[in-house]
Amino acid sequence: MPHADLIEIRADYLGEIELAPILTQWTKPFIVTNRRKEEGGRFEGEERSRLEILAQAIHLGVDYIDVELESEEVLLQSLIDEQRKNCEKTELVLSTMIFKKPLLLRHSTIFSIG
Repeated sequence: MPHADLIEIRADYLGEIELAPILTQWTKPFIVTNRRKEEGGRFEGEERSRLEILAQAIHLGVDYIDVELESEEVLLQSLIDEQRKNCEKTELVLSTMIFKKPLLLRHSTIFSIG
């Protein structure tokens, strides 16, 4: 991928998720995302399992993780805490997907992370 500046790994599109072999094949920065169906992705498992995949990416030293602001609040905060411990390498992108619904931000989540 000589012309890409950043490579996105959509973990929700992978069957058995083995991030380590993928991350070591390229020298480009990576962003790992794991979207559930409600957010336009394919992940259908438990929320804890979905976010554990992103925590694994943090431990592997991925450059960025992208997680939905609408994630379960306690689990999201746990992931953010994990990212803060490893922030010298992994940056956090908080995103929201708007599919014909009003944007409702949970103020407690926003204030607890920043």
